[in-house]
Amino acid sequence: MKGGTSELMVEPHIPVVVRVDDMARLNQAFGAAVIDALMSEVHRRLEYTSKPHEEITRIPLIDFAIMTRGPDVVSLQNRFAQFQRDIAKEPVVTAEGPVPATVSVHIYQAVASERLGLPIQNILERYPRKRATSAENVLVVHSLDDQDARDSMLQNRENAFEIANALTEDRVRIALQPIVRADDPSQILSRECLVRVVLPGGDLMPMTSLVSGINSLGFSRHLDRRVLDLAALWLLRHPHERLSVNISPQTFADQDWFDRFESFYKHNPDIVHRMIIEIIEATAISDSMLACERVAFIQNCGARVALDDFGVGFLSFGHLRDLKPDMLKIDGSYVRGLPHDTQGAAFVTAIATLAQHLGIQLVAEMASDGEALAFLREQKIEYLQGYGFGVPELWEHGLKDWSQ
Repeated sequence: MKGGTSELMVEPHIPVVVRVDDMARLNQAFGAAVIDALMSEVHRRLEYTSKPHEEITRIPLIDFAIMTRGPDVVSLQNRFAQFQRDIAKEPVVTAEGPVPATVSVHIYQAVASERLGLPIQNILERYPRKRATSAENVLVVHSLDDQDARDSMLQNRENAFEIANALTEDRVRIALQPIVRADDPSQILSRECLVRVVLPGGDLMPMTSLVSGINSLGFSRHLDRRVLDLAALWLLRHPHERLSVNISPQTFADQDWFDRFESFYKHNPDIVHRMIIEIIEATAISDSMLACERVAFIQNCGARVALDDFGVGFLSFGHLRDLKPDMLKIDGSYVRGLPHDTQGAAFVTAIATLAQHLGIQLVAEMASDGEALAFLREQKIEYLQGYGFGVPELWEHGLKDWSQ
């Protein structure tokens, strides 16, 4: 009781926002009528998975919002992660045929001050909302009671908008870092493409801002496609060189990237033959069947496949044997302290033995000279990458240079 009145204690609201990914691309590919059918089916499936007390709201056109209350966030995560998997596995059937789609989910926890009955539109207008445009299984939990978190979210959104403008204005670049032979560092195997964004004033966007912007709106796929285009252009200009091209976990599920890759292979196979496609190890674990199919496809086109950050995801021997990558890039956390880091040394020694047995080449990331280099050579590590052997150098050309 306060001041002679009673307050009804209620459980906090937990808004959940579901967004169909890449709506612009889907609309261009299939047209408005098919998109309406797609959205209706997503709505139907949301109704099937929702609870009796939950109301689904369309906000506006491309978002679905569900206001729930009471359940713990982990339960919500599990439920909507399953919903995402179901959408990804079962294309929506329309009059024009099946439409493959993925959804992103944002859960807004700890809205403790809100009351039941407050329209979800009002809640979402109060708090910055990330627009998810990345691939399947993007599920983010936002804490809205933390002012620092809200400020950070706003800054991330600004960074994301800057990246979007850079994509539109052809300000995305690649920086190239050499991967060298361990027995002769003057010999370069390939150069790894690292994405960079040029700000309107000419400076490079700081890497922390770039990473936060990518994660904020899920721009990984868009940037990976741009990097692939720039890599193809560089290889066209340098007919005797190789490039290592990264693809993110989101891109690994992106058919557009693989269609673009296949197009380069069909029109100029020599470009693809000089590519090494780097896949993060954890990606290969999350969907082993898809991983094997994608790796085989890349290799059949004549490119090589490297597992990046190897040792972080702890891929099993069976997975590694089935995947058949050409290279493993040992994560730098195992390399930095060599040879004095006994655990790192044991891991590198074991991986070197396994790789030799499977016929897989090894790259040591964050490698340096001195004792570490001597240890790596003893283990017959073939290649090295690190600032001691070459820093990333910006290539200034953009996509407008294709015509030159």
